[in-house]
Amino acid sequence: MRLHAISLSLVLAVGCGGGSGSSEVLVTDLSTSSQIDLCETFLDDFCSHPDTASFCDDPCVNDGCQPVVENGDVDEQCAGVFDGEVLDCGADGGEAACEGGPGCIADALATACAGA
Repeated sequence: MRLHAISLSLVLAVGCGGGSGSSEVLVTDLSTSSQIDLCETFLDDFCSHPDTASFCDDPCVNDGCQPVVENGDVDEQCAGVFDGEVLDCGADGGEAACEGGPGCIADALATACAGA
């Protein structure tokens, strides 16, 4: 019985995203406050990498999460992207992890700040 309980715990941990830490929720399905939190977490991680830190030197980028979410820029840039992909991009900071959609938060911020 104990072995069964351990197996069940392992299945639940892996099945619920415990294996990679990634979620399977589309960014566009998140609430406004959850998108803002995702953006801020992404920035904290993304800006901690030496290769991407200069992106965050712009005050518009640093203070941009709430405006880009509320203006719909994140919904537009992140269509079809999962929140876990965004978090993985921020944690990795590399081009390979962020191309093809997961860097959508950075794209939304860059686009909004270019027009500011």
